[in-house]
Amino acid sequence: MANPQHAPRDLIGEVDQNTWVIGDKWILTLRSTPGGESSWPDDKNCFFVLTNASGPSPPFRPLSPTSIIQKVHDAGDVVSVWKVGQAFIKAVDYPPFMRDATLEHVTINALHTKGISFAIPNVLYNAYWEDRYMIITSAMTGVTLDKAWLSMDQETREYYADRVVDICKEMAKFEAGYIGGIDGNSLAETFLTKPGEPYEYSRNTLLKNCMALRMDCTGSFKFYHCDLGPMNIIVDVKNRGISVIDWERAGFVPIEWIKTKFLEGTGAMYFDCVMATNGDRMAWGKLVGEKLGQAGFKDVAEMYREWHKK
Repeated sequence: MANPQHAPRDLIGEVDQNTWVIGDKWILTLRSTPGGESSWPDDKNCFFVLTNASGPSPPFRPLSPTSIIQKVHDAGDVVSVWKVGQAFIKAVDYPPFMRDATLEHVTINALHTKGISFAIPNVLYNAYWEDRYMIITSAMTGVTLDKAWLSMDQETREYYADRVVDICKEMAKFEAGYIGGIDGNSLAETFLTKPGEPYEYSRNTLLKNCMALRMDCTGSFKFYHCDLGPMNIIVDVKNRGISVIDWERAGFVPIEWIKTKFLEGTGAMYFDCVMATNGDRMAWGKLVGEKLGQAGFKDVAEMYREWHKK
């Protein structure tokens, strides 16, 4: 079976219970010792070892239901994520309008040099080929906020909302003179593009859109994750720990966008955990947005709603 290349979900194929093919370019094996291009622990004192394929891929099949590698996220034909021992493998298809966007590993590696107060993953491996991007990152301690939310008391919920506000304030101390990624490339922030128009992430287009929203574009722009929803915050409630994952949208933006995104980010801020109980899916965005307001952050939420539906 040849590895289909039309969707990220088809990136990983199973050879046997200890061997996998990744994109016809790498072989992933489970071994007793580390090595290869990259390696990381499984959950049973062995290691996943990634090596470059030296020839044609061995025959393989789709991942079996009993495989120790399981897909944990599949967003259409755009991005898929697998849990692989103590790491995650993410595959993303980059259409033409995203080819100049800052890649996630660049942002993560840069942040590791900043002395930040919260935990982020380590980049274990990354590759870009044929408009496809793969990044392997270390797993963080805890569970997503979405999974933990319903079991949290109000004091714990308030604690993590306050912590995220602190993280926003900490990141906003990193400044630049442009709207874009941490390396100067474009910023893949879909919510700053106008519905019905072609996706365009260039500095000039995002600047034009931000000015149309009457955000302050006269001074420096602030660094922001741009996607601090319940799926991208990892909490270790017992130890009050917090980690932030998925940095693919992070970059420099007008300061008003920080609060606005929490209030108007809709799906990016949704809880999945409350669907069965008919709870408020936007409770997180509202809570953090309120606390950001108390901390002095402004927003353009009302104008954004009008602009985004025109």
